[in-house]
Amino acid sequence: MKALVSGFTLLVSAVAGDVHIVDGETLVISGMPVGLAGVDAPSAETVEGQAARAAMQALTDGRLVTCRISGKTGDWRRTGVCFADGEDVGAALIAEGFALDCPRTSEGRYRRLEPSDSRTRLPQTAECAETLH
Repeated sequence: MKALVSGFTLLVSAVAGDVHIVDGETLVISGMPVGLAGVDAPSAETVEGQAARAAMQALTDGRLVTCRISGKTGDWRRTGVCFADGEDVGAALIAEGFALDCPRTSEGRYRRLEPSDSRTRLPQTAECAETLH
């Protein structure tokens, strides 16, 4: 694991064995649980959630994973934007139709990437359906 504090940003990176996929929006990188900021994936108990988890696994397998951790923390995980060999993992999951944009934490930056049928196929959590004013 490499960790670097730069200003107010914590960067964490790891390869293969140090990355574990929990569900379609959560990974553990070198022991640190990280929720993908701006990503709303279906519950892991659903078929769609299992597909999202498998997609994240495929996106990160054998690649250098780096997460830019924000100052926000959830109940058991930090949040951040994660990259696999430079590719934004959250953006890829949303563009491939495995997750939705979560406007509370993305400010809508991923919404344009959603396939046209995503909002009819995937449920949006109540937390992400709320907008910040």
